[in-house]
Amino acid sequence: MYFHDLVVSNDAGPVAATDGTGDAIKIVANGGLPGLVRIERAYLLYAGRSAVRTVAPNLIDPPSNYLNRLTMRDVSIYGCKGHGFYLKLVASLDISESWTTNNHLCGGYLEDCGNGVVQLAAGANGVGLTSTTLEGQFVLKTCADIMIQGGNYEGFTPNTVKNAIVLLGSRGCVVGGNEFDNPRIPQNAGSRSIYLRDGSYGNTILSNLHADVDKMVEIDNAANDVGNMVLAQACQGGDANGPGKVVLPTGGRNFAFPTNLAGGFNDRKGVGLLLPSMPNVTTIDASVVQNGLLVFDSSDGKLKLRTGGAWVIVGKQT
Repeated sequence: MYFHDLVVSNDAGPVAATDGTGDAIKIVANGGLPGLVRIERAYLLYAGRSAVRTVAPNLIDPPSNYLNRLTMRDVSIYGCKGHGFYLKLVASLDISESWTTNNHLCGGYLEDCGNGVVQLAAGANGVGLTSTTLEGQFVLKTCADIMIQGGNYEGFTPNTVKNAIVLLGSRGCVVGGNEFDNPRIPQNAGSRSIYLRDGSYGNTILSNLHADVDKMVEIDNAANDVGNMVLAQACQGGDANGPGKVVLPTGGRNFAFPTNLAGGFNDRKGVGLLLPSMPNVTTIDASVVQNGLLVFDSSDGKLKLRTGGAWVIVGKQT
């Protein structure tokens, strides 16, 4: 199915206070699946619920309800009463050159989707959001292998929920080369550019550019948010409400290099190298132990190096 060169709009007006009904484009995967849905050069405005929505009604056998592939290119979404777009059970997706703004809930929401690339501009969404930990401008819930790159997220702090990108129980995703920008206002306190939680593991946060954000990257301090890697982030501008911090778990096997690539006000808001940790390094599987392995042992609080076939404590540690 191919939707192109469209303008779909309800009557213009203020965004409703609740998630309504009625989608500009609704795709129902039930039985015979569309092999490809492509949406290009479309303006989708003031939908009663979402501009684009996929529905899989038979969840007894979810694999039979996956939409094989969905492409959104040069799609503009504005003023919807629910999420700007809500995609569920899409096996492969490609979103590019698209923007979503001034929607009542999230700008975009992916659930149980995988294998895709997202290039998105999102901002000023979410006046109706209430969960400061589970919602944001763009949310990935239990998704896998999604790359979010080359996007722009701005103006996401005036409302109650101040998150740009949120990963909930998602794995193998990559976030890099995006810009996060807010006006310099007191409401920036508590804002997050990138937030991982609810068992998000194996994700990679590449370098991104941030301005006037409280937390550039935060990984929830939970035992199942592990195996993630955070590379250096760049922060421009900032004040006491948007200093550009990197907030990482006190435990867990995450690797991070939280050195701020910019100076000024943001100095010393997150620098150094965070190594993976685990209790009792002697219990690491012998098949992966080799000389040169460096691990923080959380059992005794020591940094240890495998050398000469044995574990030795690095440096003088008390």
